[in-house]
Amino acid sequence: MGSITEPVDSDGFADDGSYKIRNVPLGTRRQLRVVCIGAGYSGVLLAIIVSQKMQGHNVDFQIYEMNHDLGGTWLKNRQAVPYAEALKV
Repeated sequence: MGSITEPVDSDGFADDGSYKIRNVPLGTRRQLRVVCIGAGYSGVLLAIIVSQKMQGHNVDFQIYEMNHDLGGTWLKNRQAVPYAEALKV
């Protein structure tokens, strides 16, 4: 085991891959990482809320989307006929 004075990255891991306890004052704010899976309606809304409410705070926000564009379910599953026309009898 090494000492707590060895070089430690910001994520708490030393160069050799072991976790090291950082010697910082109690109450020191750490960076918060928020991850959103999917850029559908809820993911985009979350991005808007985080950008408005968490402005000026130490927040790292990332959205991961498997498709090439925003839209989630609505991007992949488009209806061939508009919904109102499909209801006509």
